[in-house]
Amino acid sequence: FSPAQADISKLQVTTTSGGGYKLSKGKVLRFIPRIEKQWYMSFDVKHVGSIKNHWTNVLHSTTGGNHGTFGYRIPAIWFAPNTRKLHICHAINNNHNYCFNTPNHVPFNKYTNVQIAQIYETDYKRYRYIILINRIQRFTIINSTPRVFHDVRLWGSDPWHNAANAFIKNLVFRSIPHKK
Repeated sequence: FSPAQADISKLQVTTTSGGGYKLSKGKVLRFIPRIEKQWYMSFDVKHVGSIKNHWTNVLHSTTGGNHGTFGYRIPAIWFAPNTRKLHICHAINNNHNYCFNTPNHVPFNKYTNVQIAQIYETDYKRYRYIILINRIQRFTIINSTPRVFHDVRLWGSDPWHNAANAFIKNLVFRSIPHKK
């Protein structure tokens, strides 16, 4: 079938909370027709295996490929090599691969909550990108060039990297329309 010529608003993607989902290389979790400039993602991740000496993917939202153009990491999350530290990338301020590395390891065999969002600050008429780990703000930046993305695949995990030896649960993604 061909995609419908339509817009979807107030999209929410949710997984069940149960025992979680074991990450698997090349697994598309959802197709998202449109990601607005304002959006929210939350999930819990539990690292359960040995630390690898290469990047291991947790989640990857993309309009097509792995890297190299706007829309390929919106956002994308890995465990950095030889660590349980998260590497979180998104298209920010004319950089298609703006990344933040958590300063600390996530605990072994225990769920850690990750929240990533881009919100519109009405008082300042600007968009703010923000990352919270266990409900504590760890990173924020003004995104002066927010974009709308179409035909997005949410991978858990992507086909370009090995899957992290981890479980995720309580995955929520909301694309939030904003009228200026």
